[in-house]
Amino acid sequence: MGHSWRPIAPLPSDWEKWVDSELSAIRAVWRDLQEAMGERTAAKVHERMLTEWSIETGMVEDLYRWDRGVTETLLTHGVRADRIPDGASSWSPELVAQVIQDQISVVEGLFAYVKEERPVSTSFIHELHAQLLRNVPRNYDLGKWKTGSNWVTLPDGSTHEYCPPEHVAAEMDRLLELNSEYEAKHVPVEIRAAWLHHRFTQIHPYTDGNGRTARALATLLLVKDHLFPLIIRQSEKHMYFDDLEAADGGDEGPLIHRFRGLQRREVVKMSVPVPLTPPENRPPATIQEALDRVRDKLEYSERVLPDLWAPLFGKVDALGEEITKQINELVERLTRSFATKTGYGFRSVVKDGDTLGFRPEALDYQPRYARINKTICLQIAMPVKWRIACAIHETGPRTNGLASCVVYLSPPSEELRAVMSSPSEYFLISYAEPLPDIHARFSKWLEKQLINTLDLWQQQL
Repeated sequence: MGHSWRPIAPLPSDWEKWVDSELSAIRAVWRDLQEAMGERTAAKVHERMLTEWSIETGMVEDLYRWDRGVTETLLTHGVRADRIPDGASSWSPELVAQVIQDQISVVEGLFAYVKEERPVSTSFIHELHAQLLRNVPRNYDLGKWKTGSNWVTLPDGSTHEYCPPEHVAAEMDRLLELNSEYEAKHVPVEIRAAWLHHRFTQIHPYTDGNGRTARALATLLLVKDHLFPLIIRQSEKHMYFDDLEAADGGDEGPLIHRFRGLQRREVVKMSVPVPLTPPENRPPATIQEALDRVRDKLEYSERVLPDLWAPLFGKVDALGEEITKQINELVERLTRSFATKTGYGFRSVVKDGDTLGFRPEALDYQPRYARINKTICLQIAMPVKWRIACAIHETGPRTNGLASCVVYLSPPSEELRAVMSSPSEYFLISYAEPLPDIHARFSKWLEKQLINTLDLWQQQL
């Protein structure tokens, strides 16, 4: 479906409908994790995070392609041309490695820019663009607004129109003016970042490199607010593009929701150990190298904050009560709806310790069941038995003060896998978020997940 250009629109007057308290807790957890890290560990975690951003921002644009295993190799051992697979790009491995290094320099510069507390300006955006594309083959000037049309013809033959060249400077001035206004009004950062990112792509001010520049600007806003860079993986790009298209149609909600979910994923990832010293599949060559590896490992294993984690368990119990309440309400409604049917039965069942066919690889984290393993089900008999399961477990392979709730459909046969409507739609429970805030978010989230899972069930009938 085509899109006709029009001047950028401000945030809608009802933008507060997108306000959510989750990022406040994520910010607090990330602060605690950084304070608990040793200096070496913090530096290596930072380096890995920036490298992932730099690899993925190019993969979203199909500058190069490879599987996640190659990315993990580059994250662990460093970006070098001899680690770039043959055929990954129309460019040489040497050029691909250089472009990724350029992107690393850009995101490093974003962190430095934040420390200087300088406002975002058109000159800074030009610098970003020039640095991102300085080694990319091109036939246009870097760091200068486009001088020709860069509309896109879509697969259905329609046209996606971007801002005409003669209006770019005025539109960019308005973009930055509104961004400063929203920052002064304390509009939550994920709302501002999603809005700025989308409106920048609507303008499309450069001949090329607009997506990478937009993600860099969104990252700048998030980092300035003590959050994580905007890392959109290659596997997520089509959903990301769908969210941008929804924003083209006037609904920024899905894009804001995605930005928030990506922050959730990052804090979960940072709360568990990652390989820090590249082993290169060899033993250490010197005593100092061996000691460095031991120190790195201990720094991670000793990052425990038990005094902060204590409130988590009471919050899990409270959310378990909310699950039971909503499941019991569903049982009553289903029982009334099928009162004239024979052979149908509905009840609430507690199945703690039973995953009911759920496979943890469906998630982007590793569940842990040692201390928290609560499962409450809507059991459906008709005559085969289905279950809609609401499960709470710890998030990650070791206790870290975080837990998650997932909702899934458990099939009648053990040979079939349980399914979720969206594996990324888990609810993060944090020691750092006040229970009233968690409860307010959780009630709405749980209702939505139950609706989606009931719909999954009817699709199986």
